[in-house]
Amino acid sequence: MRRRMGPGVPEVDRAKAKVRQRLEATRPLAASASTDGGKSSTGRAAAIRCLPQIELGKEEDEDTVGALVGFLKAEVEKPRRDMVKIKVAMNRTFFARRYWMTDLSLTVERVTQRYPALRLEEEIRYEFQRLTQRDAAAGLQTFLEHKIDRVFALLMEKPSTREKANEEPGTEHHHPTIIFAGKDAFNSSIVQVAFEDIVITVVDIKHAISLMICMYWAFNVEYVTEARNTLSILEYVIGVRHTQLGTSALKFVSSL
Repeated sequence: MRRRMGPGVPEVDRAKAKVRQRLEATRPLAASASTDGGKSSTGRAAAIRCLPQIELGKEEDEDTVGALVGFLKAEVEKPRRDMVKIKVAMNRTFFARRYWMTDLSLTVERVTQRYPALRLEEEIRYEFQRLTQRDAAAGLQTFLEHKIDRVFALLMEKPSTREKANEEPGTEHHHPTIIFAGKDAFNSSIVQVAFEDIVITVVDIKHAISLMICMYWAFNVEYVTEARNTLSILEYVIGVRHTQLGTSALKFVSSL
């Protein structure tokens, strides 16, 4: 189930108060969405992420948000999407979207029904950037060039994680998961990141790792326990200071 972050983080509290004040007009949107038949999420948990403290643009009223949502649904279905227009519409609906997502208990399916652009790799990455003001791929590029073997080993450290990475195609994963063919991910014929019914093929493991952390943030999903330390290290390297580093993560960071 999605749950609110408790008070006590000044930056988050200020950002949340600011957004509530400015988006009061969009509350009916969230209220109506709660009665549209969306099912409760299971098998995963989510936490509110930090809202950016710089403006992406003016906040839109309910009617405008509704029109933009309609545009996004239609544009994503086109054979030749206009990704520039999609990005603009996602920027303009950002505050309403995050407010809606953190106030309701939603499945990934329900979120992507309303915002189908969040099924696209490019927009998942942009959503992380909207939330953190950081580019995950760029932030991790140099780090992963030198530490990719170690990071991937940490991600695959748990037997359960290794098993999930090689499960049969069509298996549903309840948190963002890197999957590949065979035993050697670096020489695999295909590398993908999967989350529930979203499956995105990427060019290599580096892109898979950065997309995986973006997925966690885009859908407000708590880090799975077996990968929490590694993902918090990646956060730190990107320049995001949100998840408290555990003892082993602190040791790793201090060795960089």
